[in-house]
Parts: sequence; C-alpha cells; structure tokens
Amino acid sequence: MLWSEAKEKTLRKWTAIEEAVGSADPVDLMTEVNATCAICDKAKEEAGGGIGKCELCLLYQQLGGCKEFGGRLSERVAEKDWPQVQAMVAKAVEALRSLEVPPAA
Repeated sequence: MLWSEAKEKTLRKWTAIEEAVGSADPVDLMTEVNATCAICDKAKEEAGGGIGKCELCLLYQQLGGCKEFGGRLSERVAEKDWPQVQAMVAKAVEALRSLEVPPAA
C-alpha cells in the first residue's frame, strides 16, 4: 500500500467517525476512535513489523503522533461531550487532509 492510499483510507475512516458523532453508540464510537488505521498499518509495514513503527509514521513525524490525541478524545466520548468530540474529530480530519505524503514511485 502506498502512503497516499493509507492517507485516503484513514481520511475516509475519520470522515465516517465525524458523521457518526452524536448518533453512534458511545462504545462503538470509542472502539472506532481507538482502532488502528491504514496509516498505522503502513508505518508498521515500513518498519518491517511492529517495533519502531511510530517513528516511521507520517502522522507522528508531522503532527506528533496520535496516542495523546486518542486518549483525550476517548475521555470526551466517555463523558458524552459531543461538541468537544465533534471539534476534536474535525481537527483530526483537517490534519489528515493537510498530511504530506511521499509521491508514488
């Protein structure tokens, strides 16, 4: 998989999450928020397995990663703070859109 494909798949996932905020079951939403995405899978592929994958992740390199964000977002979902969840997910979608990926070979 190319980085551009991983970005597009991840963007589709987070756009779907954005559309589900406020109407999805909170447990289902939290599960989806914390599931690995195609960018994570691509970083793992680049690392040749699991070790060191975060350092090879474009989200980590360009935006500082996802773990802290995922934790904060999960807390907001658990609190059912839908306006804050919506704002955070919108920010994630915006960040994904601006993510720079290497050109295909």
